[in-house]
Formats: sequence, structure tokens, C-alpha cells
Amino acid sequence: MALSRRSFSALAGTAALGLALGGSAGTGASSAYAARELPTGPPPPAPGPDGRRHTVAFDRYSLLVDGRRLVLWSGEMHPFRLPSPSLWRDVLQKMRAHGYNAVSVYVAWNYHSSAPGQYDFTGVRDLDLFLRTAAETGLYVVLRPGPYINAEVDGGGFPGWLTAAEGVARTDDPAYLRHVDEWLGQVNAIASRHLLTRGDGTVLLYQIENEYDAHVDEPTGRAYMSHLYKKVRADGIDVPLFHNDKGRNGHWTPGSFDTGGEQGGWLYGFDGYPSPSQTPPDWGAFGSGGKTGGATASPRTPGFIPEFGGGWFDPWGGAFFQGKGYAEARRTRDAAYERRFHLTNLANGITAHNVYMTFGGTSWGWLPAPVVYTSYDYGAAIAEGRQLTAKLAPMHQTGHMLRTIPDFAKLDRAADVRAPGLTTYHLRNPDTGAHVYVLRNDGEQKVSSTLRISGGDELPVDVPGRDARLLVTGLRLGARRLRSATAQPMLFMSAGRQDIVVFCGRRGDMARVVLECPEEPLVTRLSQQAADVWADGLLRLTAPLGAGGLVGARVEGDGNDRPLLVLFADDAASLRLWPYDTPSGSVLVYGPGLLRTAALRDSTVHLTGDTAAP
Repeated sequence: MALSRRSFSALAGTAALGLALGGSAGTGASSAYAARELPTGPPPPAPGPDGRRHTVAFDRYSLLVDGRRLVLWSGEMHPFRLPSPSLWRDVLQKMRAHGYNAVSVYVAWNYHSSAPGQYDFTGVRDLDLFLRTAAETGLYVVLRPGPYINAEVDGGGFPGWLTAAEGVARTDDPAYLRHVDEWLGQVNAIASRHLLTRGDGTVLLYQIENEYDAHVDEPTGRAYMSHLYKKVRADGIDVPLFHNDKGRNGHWTPGSFDTGGEQGGWLYGFDGYPSPSQTPPDWGAFGSGGKTGGATASPRTPGFIPEFGGGWFDPWGGAFFQGKGYAEARRTRDAAYERRFHLTNLANGITAHNVYMTFGGTSWGWLPAPVVYTSYDYGAAIAEGRQLTAKLAPMHQTGHMLRTIPDFAKLDRAADVRAPGLTTYHLRNPDTGAHVYVLRNDGEQKVSSTLRISGGDELPVDVPGRDARLLVTGLRLGARRLRSATAQPMLFMSAGRQDIVVFCGRRGDMARVVLECPEEPLVTRLSQQAADVWADGLLRLTAPLGAGGLVGARVEGDGNDRPLLVLFADDAASLRLWPYDTPSGSVLVYGPGLLRTAALRDSTVHLTGDTAAP
């Protein structure tokens, strides 16, 4: 190849620095993918190998599975950085329990091919086993086989033997494409057995190439992307395809290359690794707009970030973190960082998220590119040794919120509102009328302010320095409606004969919730810290978060047949709350360090998990 191994490694290092490079896009697949705009409704159930065919589509708001809106809340992990198949399930179960509904995985060509024509998908390289395990765990899969992947892997994932082969890499050179077709054919023979569309697995999306900024405006680049697209389709991969634009360049948006006449099967995505020292950027509805505005580059597809920094790699010498290693990466990109940046993304219409990395693992042997050493901990929410970290709190809370409250899958920008001292975003669901407010404090000191919400009420809000808060008003909770709340909703679910809503926040916060109750309800306090007052058709509940663990009250007798259990949790308590959907109904478990599985058989709930935080 014209590109040397050293050049490949340099590209890998440059790509990891998040500089502005490119991606890909096209007119899409067939009309089976393009969807008319659908109303807000129940989300799809947890995925699994159910033997039934499914549709995967999208509109400008979100992905659609069987016509139901899906907010993708994905985490990145690499099986080749955990070469112990017996441990894959452990990490995947931890991700699912903590609110992720998908796992994104690179497949490294050099890890599976030691010589031309030789491929190994057995043992620690068993891609089929990994995809099967993800499906059994109830996670969607975002599959990313390159052929080039970067990922701080030697040669960007290209096998060493490719450097001695004829042809020019990452172009439409026929000599190079012959090797690529053989590689993708091997991967796709496995992937095609695990597609969500066929009911045999949970592969939801498929990426071609990686941050491809070369030859974007040249025939060779367009021909290369077109070849990859058609090859993947010819191999039977029928889920939506996408590419990750390296930055916000508007590269490879739908229609920018030939997809063989298919329409609506191509998503535009862009990567982003903002520094914790910068103000969270608006890469969508509140941003600069246009081709380089992020999600606005492709207004007919949902806002999609295939890689959003959940940490950062540490190079040789520890230059990025003053020699303090990944502990410093985790400190500078902590839970407050995640709230500020992820809630800003949500406010900007991003409904397909992937956090790179969620579990970094270890770059064994000759796998790492020269820019990194063996550890690839990344300062991620799950540490290199598979330990859970404090960074999981906002991911857990937000993931379960997005999964159980469908209003977040379809939001429009609403009238501007102000809360002095804070950056404020206001959105509204056009179908349900629910209002969402994101309040961000970019200063160092706590800000106490007042937010005037739709309807004229004023809410007191406190946001710590360099942190953010999400509030919702007008939200339907079964047969009831939430008037307002000063705490973020973490989940809403029906379990047995009652509805359950959980509100969460920081320890020491005073949560104030107002429910519309035309008739005076019977309120049973489950803890002495909760207080309630009913007047003028409104029930006001207050509770200090973190005082005595989980705080709650049961509301009934207000003209509704189903009681409503209202729970209040600080970060520590929320990390011990585990919703789980089973074929027999939903359960909510409180207490253990981790819930791995749940099943209802007759009148007994069967649980597996960890009694202490793993």
C-alpha cells in the first residue's frame, strides 16, 4: 500500500485529537427505511433474539423501531480490549443496568487477520459470541468494522501485511478494494446472522469507514464510499448505515455519494470531544446552523453523535494529564461534566448518542498505536478493571429517563426563557405538550435563580458551579399530569397495579413536585422526610434528597384507578434503583449494588445481581 504503517499510526493519533476531519453519507437504502413523521408513543421493548422481523427507520427526530421512537443511549466498548469472552457479559450487564440501551463496537481488521486470506473469529476473537451475548443482555449493537477504525489501534486497525500489498489505502483503488471486500465479507457473514431486522439479534446500525476526510470532494472519495455502501448491502446488511464525520464539517451527508438508488437508509453522524475547560457547544437546534452546525447539516435525519467523549486517552509521558494518568482524566470529566455536556446535546436535538468510551479496557500485545500505552482506561465510567465509578450517576439517571419517558424522543425548540445567571434551553414535545428545560451553570460558583415556566409559574432553581439541571413540566404520568418539578425525572413505569415515578438530584437538594389532582388525594408517606399539601387542585410534594436514602409517598384516591408511587433519590440512592422489563411485566428493584437479571415466575421474582457495588 502507498500508506505506510507509520503513517497509519500517525493518522490514528491525529484522529484521536478530535481535529476537523471527515465522514460519509448518501441517499440511503430503500423506502423501507424512510419513515413518515410519527407521533410520540410508547418506546420499543428491550431488544433480543425473539425470532420476529423488525423494522428500523428514522425521521428528523429519532430512530424508529417497529414504528416506535427510540432514543439511542449507547456506550462504546471493544471486545479486543477485553480478550476474555467470559467477562464480556459482565460489562454488558453493567451497561444495561445503568441505563444504556446499546453498545457500540469497533471490529479491528488487524486483530482478526494475521496474513492475507487468513481470518480468525474464534476464542477471544469470537465476534459471533459477542453479538450473541449483547442480544441476550438486551442491548442494541452499533457495529463499526471499518475497514479503517483508528481507535488508537496500530495502523488504525489495518493489518500489518496490508502495508506491503499493492494499491492505495482508503481510495477506490481496485487492488485495495479486493482486500477490503474480503474483510467485510468475513465480518458481514457473521453480522448478517445478528440483525435486529431479522429477529436473530440486535444489530441496529452499521458504520462504514471512520472519520474519513480524504478525497471528500473528489471522485475517488465518493467512489470509495459508494463501493463500501454497496458491498455492505450486497452482503445482506439491511439496517441503516452511517459514517462519523470527524468534527462538524457536513461531510458525507445524505445524497453526497451514490447508493445505488436506495433512499432513506443513510444517517449523518458527527464526532465530538469537547474539552472540559470549554463552554459546552451547541451542535444542533441552538447552534450556528447550516452545514458545519452539527445536527443541522442533515435536517431530515436525527441528531446523531457516534462518538462523544466520555473521557480521553493518555499518551506516553502523560502529557495530557500532568503525569497523573487516567485518574485525572476521570476527575476533569466527572459526573458534573457529563451533565453539562450531555444535557446540552439533548437540548440541541441529539437523540442518538454514543459515549466513547464507556469501558476502555486494555490494549494488549502489539495492539496499541504508538500514541498510547497499554492501558486504555480512558477515564471512562467503567474503569479498566471493570469497576463502576461515580461518573455512572448521570449516565444511569439520564439513560433510564430517556428509555422510560417517550416525550424526549420528539422535542422542538420552544420560546426562549430566562433564569438569571444560567444558560437556559426550552423545548416542547408537539404531541404531548410536555416542556423540557435545561439549565446550565458555566461559572465556578453556585447560582440560585428563578425560572418562569410555561403557564406563568415561577420555580426556584439552584445549579452548582460547572453543572447543569434538567426540569420537566406538563409531563403525563399515566392518567395524571406533572405540573412542575425542581428535580429531574429519572424514570416512569407501570409495575403491577401501580405507576411509579422517580425524581433525582444532588444530595442536599430540596425536591418540589406539583401534581394536578382535581380531587383531594390520599397521600401515604413512606418516609418521614416527605411532606405534602393539597389545595386548589394541586398536590405539592417536597422531600430533601439524600436524607435517609430513598424518600417516597404513595398517591391514590384522587379519581384515578391506579395509585402513583412517587420516589425521590439522590445520586447514591438512584444508583441502587434498578428498573427491569420482563416478558411478564416490569419490576423496580431497590437496594443491591447491581441488578443483572430479573424474571417473574408465578408469584415469585427471581433476581441475580451483586449485593455490593462491583
